Amino acid sequence: MILGIDAAQGVTGWALLTDEERLVTTGTIVIDRNDEDRRHAFGAVRDELIGVLHTADAADVDVVGVFVEAPYAGPSRKVTVDHARWVGNVEAIAWRVFGHALIEVIAPREWRQLLGIAGPGKEPVRRWAEGQWPEIAGRTQDEIDAAALACAALRKVEVVA
Repeated sequence: MILGIDAAQGVTGWALLTDEERLVTTGTIVIDRNDEDRRHAFGAVRDELIGVLHTADAADVDVVGVFVEAPYAGPSRKVTVDHARWVGNVEAIAWRVFGHALIEVIAPREWRQLLGIAGPGKEPVRRWAEGQWPEIAGRTQDEIDAAALACAALRKVEVVA
């Protein structure tokens, strides 16, 4: 299975896909941005990813790849640095939970290109994902982005392999 993570400081979305691009499950981790003690946020991410690992174990499958969306350049240097730190910490937590898996950061431009998604904004991603997995309709944009990212990562790994 492949795990995609759309890491953001407010809401981090994730999605688990089979090697056949079937959507298994998705979820979000809501972070209290007012809590200055980031250990609580990192603990929430760790606990959620351990839950994903248990879901995979219960299905008797391995998570062989974890792909995290790369940080973006925000409207200010502070926003950019804060987001890059968040993504780096989420990646480090993924290493601890899924140490046996391929773990990689993938840029939005790259995963959109791999899926043939054109156009700016979230709507083209939502349309593509709902065409791929009708059951994803009604999920958060964070979950949809994570699912699309996981699918692109799976296709990237297949091309390289």
